[in-house]
Amino acid sequence: MLLNGEIDLMSDVSYTAERAEHILYADLPMGSEEYYLFTAPDNLELSSTDFSTLNGKRVGVNKDSVQRDFYVEWAERNGVRAELIELTTDEDVSLQMLKNGELDAYVTVDAFTDPGKAKPICKVGSSDYYFAVSGSRPDLLADLNDALSRIQDENRFFNLEMYERFIHTAGNNAFLDAGELDWLASHGKIRIGYQDNYLAFCA
Repeated sequence: MLLNGEIDLMSDVSYTAERAEHILYADLPMGSEEYYLFTAPDNLELSSTDFSTLNGKRVGVNKDSVQRDFYVEWAERNGVRAELIELTTDEDVSLQMLKNGELDAYVTVDAFTDPGKAKPICKVGSSDYYFAVSGSRPDLLADLNDALSRIQDENRFFNLEMYERFIHTAGNNAFLDAGELDWLASHGKIRIGYQDNYLAFCA
């Protein structure tokens, strides 16, 4: 719709040279996003420390997306030989495919807040994302650049604050791996001792 001029402005657009031939990007990014390889929460076969466990597995990624390119480069660097499945479905359907076992892993942004749907294995890349303007509306680009510049002048941490407020990172250090879960299951209750009447912490 942006390419056809049916809409004038679109948010959350990753930069590519090919896209820049047809649409206009704002000078300043909206923010930065990270792309993770996710698997189903109950999948214990794939390891965050042994990428060879991905060999022969089915990895889904959105067709013609920047995360596809990041994944391909990451897989080559790490010697991963998985079957790449390019998807045109929306996020919910892709996650359902992961849950159903149609996919072993799925590459997407780090904005998951529900560990019941998917757990991250590792980060495969990151990039800035922007507001983009239809090529037929260059007049909007000047106004947009001016507004973004003024926001950044007033608060240089605006993008970071918005990210922390609205997007919960799914960094794989926020999840326990299979070995850690096994240890917890066999260990039982963890007892923690603490000094009584030890201000300010005891209050």
